[in-house]
Formats: sequence, structure tokens, C-alpha cells
Amino acid sequence: MLDEKTKRALKEQWIEEGEPYEGYGYIKIVGVSQHRNWAVFIYAMNPRDETEVKTLWRDGSLYYLSQTNLNELMQMHGDDGEFVYQDMYYKPRKLRTLIQDIARY
Repeated sequence: MLDEKTKRALKEQWIEEGEPYEGYGYIKIVGVSQHRNWAVFIYAMNPRDETEVKTLWRDGSLYYLSQTNLNELMQMHGDDGEFVYQDMYYKPRKLRTLIQDIARY
């Protein structure tokens, strides 16, 4: 799913404590749902464990930051049973900008 260049960029943004608000959300994962408009932005990857990623979750106008298992994330599905997918048209954006845009939603 992730190419080596993207993995390298995500690993560079990994910090153990705190959140890198100046970092970038590199990957956008979208779930199909009739009742909700949600997406997950991956902004960091553990250099020692590539299955561990830090994510920004957007659910309508709400957001939260979390640590997520990449494999479990990709196994999620929407209301209609369709699996999540990577938005191939998404361009990396600053995490701070993503949060501000969600808050205005």
C-alpha cells in the first residue's frame, strides 16, 4: 500500500511523545458510510514497527489523534460492507491545516 518514499517520510515524523502539528498528513484513507463523512489521515509511522501508525481521524466536524495498527485500519469497512480505500488524489497537507479545516466543517 505505501511506497518506500512515503514510509521514509512518515518515519521521519514519528515522535514518542507529543504530536507533530507541523508535520504532514501523507495518506488519506476513506470509508464509505451512508450516515457519516469520515476519513483517516496517516501522519507518522513507527520506525521500529511499520504496522504502528499515528493518525488523525475525521468524523464530520469532529477529530481526534490516535495510534493505530495499519493492518487493522485497512481491514475496516463502511456501512455497506465495502473496505476502506486510499484516496489516490489526496495531496499531503500540514496536520495543523487539516485540523483547522475539520473544525470549520
